[in-house]
Amino acid sequence: MDDNAILEPRKMYESKVRVDLLDYTSKYFDDVLRRSGVSQDENEMLSKQYEKNAADAEEKNNKLKGSKGLRTFFIIMAIALAIVGAVGIYFIVELQDLTIGLSMTIPGFALAILFLVLILAYSNKKIKEHQKASDEANKKRDESYQAVVSQISPLLSLFDEAMPSEIIRKSVPLIQIDDYFDIKKFDYMHEKYGFLDNDSETASTLFVMSGSIVGNPFLMLRNLNMNMIDKVYTGTLPITWTERVYDGNGRYRTVVRSQVLTASIRRPAPDYSTYTHLVYANDAAPDLSFSRRPCGVNVKNEKSIDKFVEDKADDIRKYAEKALKEGKKFTPMTNEKFEALFGGLDRDHEVQYRLLFTPLAQQNLIELITNSVPFGDDFTFLKRKELNYISSSHSQSFDISGEPRNYIHYNVNKTKENFIAYIDNYFKCVYFDLAPLLSIPLYQQNKPFEYIYKKNYMRNYTSYDEEAIVNHFDYHRFLHPASITRAILKVLYPSKRGKTDQVTVRAHSFEGIPRVEYVTVMGGDGHPHAVPVHWTEYLPLVQDTPISIKRFAKSRHEYNSRQSELIDKFGERFNNESATYNRGYVAYFSDPEDDNIDSEIDKLFKYNKQIEEDK
Repeated sequence: MDDNAILEPRKMYESKVRVDLLDYTSKYFDDVLRRSGVSQDENEMLSKQYEKNAADAEEKNNKLKGSKGLRTFFIIMAIALAIVGAVGIYFIVELQDLTIGLSMTIPGFALAILFLVLILAYSNKKIKEHQKASDEANKKRDESYQAVVSQISPLLSLFDEAMPSEIIRKSVPLIQIDDYFDIKKFDYMHEKYGFLDNDSETASTLFVMSGSIVGNPFLMLRNLNMNMIDKVYTGTLPITWTERVYDGNGRYRTVVRSQVLTASIRRPAPDYSTYTHLVYANDAAPDLSFSRRPCGVNVKNEKSIDKFVEDKADDIRKYAEKALKEGKKFTPMTNEKFEALFGGLDRDHEVQYRLLFTPLAQQNLIELITNSVPFGDDFTFLKRKELNYISSSHSQSFDISGEPRNYIHYNVNKTKENFIAYIDNYFKCVYFDLAPLLSIPLYQQNKPFEYIYKKNYMRNYTSYDEEAIVNHFDYHRFLHPASITRAILKVLYPSKRGKTDQVTVRAHSFEGIPRVEYVTVMGGDGHPHAVPVHWTEYLPLVQDTPISIKRFAKSRHEYNSRQSELIDKFGERFNNESATYNRGYVAYFSDPEDDNIDSEIDKLFKYNKQIEEDK
């Protein structure tokens, strides 16, 4: 077994793996800070100055807000009292009531004049004073913020979305995360394990991270999915009618009744959501398939766990008896706690199931499931022959993009604190998606057979990586003009031009056609009424856009520093609206007839030499 093998993933996470990661992350940040040339002491001084000015600006803004609020109160009181005085005049002139009229007119107008004087002589003066102080404080705050941001910008410019992957790769040797999802690795997973391309028109890759454990490949994917759902549309119709009612005094009278009728219909509508999951390939137990989902036990109460296992054991015995009668091969494990908590009752190969789930594997998985820290039993584990699929609740909500926006700050110390916390949470998210797989020693003992790679591929890069970079554009750039929804972006028809892939981005979206349907509803008047329900019919649209994609094998900082040269050479297609960079890739709106950009970029970035050295 590999010297870096993780035999007890949950225990080793706290005792060693996380310790090594945090130690390396801290040193990694310090190295980036050193390379940036940013003075920590100067930054601390500028940060404190900004924070002082920001606090002063907030105080003066609050005073301005308070003085404006007081003036508003005075205005309301002046108007109200003037109205009281006017009502007093009405009593004097129209009702000839001098006593009430004078008691309202004199104090009403007198106090209204007093509040008017307060507004003119006090409030307006205070507001003017506070406005001037507020403007000056805001200006000082903004200037000091620009000063501290300018001072720290050399550091912030060095951060890159690929850093989390690099840190994990170097601090946790067992988990080897790749720079990118190589076309050769996709070919290996596709030909050897049957892993499919992402050709569904209802799913688009937002993020892909590839790696391996002892040579066995895995992917972490985040997709944007579109599903058609039944959307409820509701309409209303107010109705009125008259009735003759008996009033109890021997007489009938006519009354008017009213009612609001309501009707609802269901019609198809697109719904968009993201889904994150992990795919892992391994030759071990190649004929075995099973499914397990969170069991739902209350892990914070040991008695609840025991009761759950006891009840589940009875269900499993009944399931085994039924399977025997139906001629199915199902034999319960002797470890009832594992069988109850893990599930996997739909397994189709008992021998390989036991080969996979040794006593140590069982114990590891029980510990994962029954410990609520950090995540507990929030994972789904599907095995389909040689491919394993893991999804978890925690990975759905965490931002795994690696984008620096997750941690950058104007203060160096706060940036370091945020950076370490983000890398810590990033790794925790990835590690505990891998943990069910790391819990199985056989997976780390099993090394894949040698694979003979093709020499030529129809494209330079995988469609997964290409969709991920395309999704960094504002999707509105690809929408059909008639669209009213967001788009599922698919990369089609790749063709190579040197190390550039020229592709067609097809945007799948919908136009909305307003419709109205009349639903018959019986009213309180005893008659049927046609209630209008307005709804939208969604019709599919497609729009094609040519895009070029190239891997620079450079950091974001290096790309940004050369972007002006790209614009000088190739025009506005490389400005921030027409080009996007992420994790070593650049995508830009292209002209299929333009055939010299690839080679010119190679010269500018020394691209081919760098790629060959990396390989």
